[in-house]
Amino acid sequence: MSFSSLILHDAVASLPGKRILVCPLNWGLGHATRCIPLIKEIERQGKTAVVAAYGLSLKWIKQELPNHEVVEFPGVNVTYSKHRSQVGAMALALPRIMADIFREHRALEVVIREYKIDAVVSDNRFGLFTATVPCVYITHQLMVKMPKGLQWAEPLGHWLHGRFVKRYSACWVPDYANEPSLTADLSHRFSESDKVRFIGPLSRFQTVTIPTAEPQSDYQVLAVLSGPEPQRTLYEQALCQRLKREGAEALVVRGLPQDETEWQHDDNVHLVSHLKTSELLRLMVSVPTLYCRSGYTTLMDLAVLGRTAILTPTPGQTEQEYLAEVAKQRGFMVVKQQDLAGK
Repeated sequence: MSFSSLILHDAVASLPGKRILVCPLNWGLGHATRCIPLIKEIERQGKTAVVAAYGLSLKWIKQELPNHEVVEFPGVNVTYSKHRSQVGAMALALPRIMADIFREHRALEVVIREYKIDAVVSDNRFGLFTATVPCVYITHQLMVKMPKGLQWAEPLGHWLHGRFVKRYSACWVPDYANEPSLTADLSHRFSESDKVRFIGPLSRFQTVTIPTAEPQSDYQVLAVLSGPEPQRTLYEQALCQRLKREGAEALVVRGLPQDETEWQHDDNVHLVSHLKTSELLRLMVSVPTLYCRSGYTTLMDLAVLGRTAILTPTPGQTEQEYLAEVAKQRGFMVVKQQDLAGK
């Protein structure tokens, strides 16, 4: 067992009872995909993982885990701005977001009773805490990165986030406590309470066999998309323009789980709605050039695979912009979204 697997094993072993509710956030697919190694570890220890999700995350989990007990559990809905700042969009949506958090908090007690839950693991869902059973909060962003001109507010943002963390029995950070850290300032800038526990990176590729021999592929470029709308679509449009201009055979995995996998073709660019983890893994280890967002789940996936990529942070999403700069220092290439379709 690797060091990363061992610390995840110990974290899961600390959860009491047999029935564990696992609840990923629905802001893109990343929170759902990184819960897979957690779910697998829960089962490996003879416990039952009940997955509570909604939207695209729910669709994806049903496809990846068709025999698992799954609960449709609505939570916080978010829509990004088409423009370069997401901070303003989040600020305007704050009253609705707080109302959604309150609703999911109230609904949690019903789910616990109905499904006989012994413990709850919430991946970045703020409202899933209760005194009824132990509740764990997963986040890689203990501090909130602010845009230029507002960095002075980062300690305040960290304190406010900490108010939510304190409502939980424990806080698990999917990163290493020491170097090599993938999150850098996001989870290491400020000292934390005793509730914080680093459990190592979480990647769905930890649960499947990574090919040792380099497989062959018909594609020279692979792009993996995800994230809230409308920025997911805007990224797809800009990226497809770039890929058509460059002329190499490219596959774009759109991050849209459907009941049936949909394929499209536009010149040298092939588009697929979604792929199973095993199929995506084969491509990610074989295609020479990768394009993707600089979301933290993607960076964990790339770290597990030992790969770099061309990263494009969501415009105005300060966390992704910061993670892209950190990754750039480690050899990644970063291209802004507005530059993708440029001449």
